[in-house]
Parts: sequence; structure tokens; C-alpha cells
Amino acid sequence: METAPVLRLNPAQVRQLIGYCTEYRSSLWRYTMPTPERNQMIRSLQAFQGRLEQAQEQAQAGITLLITTEEKHLLKQLFTGLIQYYGNAPPSEQRNQALGEITECRLAIQRMMYQTQAL
Repeated sequence: METAPVLRLNPAQVRQLIGYCTEYRSSLWRYTMPTPERNQMIRSLQAFQGRLEQAQEQAQAGITLLITTEEKHLLKQLFTGLIQYYGNAPPSEQRNQALGEITECRLAIQRMMYQTQAL
């Protein structure tokens, strides 16, 4: 039996993920042709962001979220999309910093999900 992945996020990570959801949704609206897939991704991001915001309001030290299979795929698409978005931007210190932060967050979340499933 496979255990559902769990994210144990501190307040800074929650804010970071909320920001990434907002940023990626915005880039999808601006730079991706309207398709049912794009629209579904935007809705999924809004729903996940809503879960994060609700959990953030109720917690003080951090949050623990059980992640569905769909949300696991959503997170993968979120990070892949943001890395592509910043990767296509002109080279700059800001771009490099953003790519580093996104990659660091992605690795932390992957570790959390892997640790839960390995139990």
C-alpha cells in the first residue's frame, strides 16, 4: 500500500509556493494559447493555492498537507514551467537567483514527498 505524499512546510515555504502558483498562473494567462489543458492547469493551480492559503491562515508554525496524485503532478508541472519560463529569460543576476530559489524549493518538496512514500 502506497502512502500519500505529505508536505510539511514552514511559513516561508508556504509563502514561496503561493507566490509560485500566482506567478505561473499569470505566465500561463499571458504567454500560453488558450486550450482546455491550459485552462485546467490554471484552475488546478487556483485550487492548490487556495488550499495553501487556507492552511496558512489556520497554522502559525507551519502546515502539513496530504498531497493527492493530481497535486503531485501539478507541483511537477509548476516547477518545470517556472524553470522553463525563467530559463528563457535574458541572462541576469535576478534570473539566476530566481532559478536557484525555484530549484531549491523543488528539491525540498521532492524530498518531502519521497520520504513519505518510502515509509
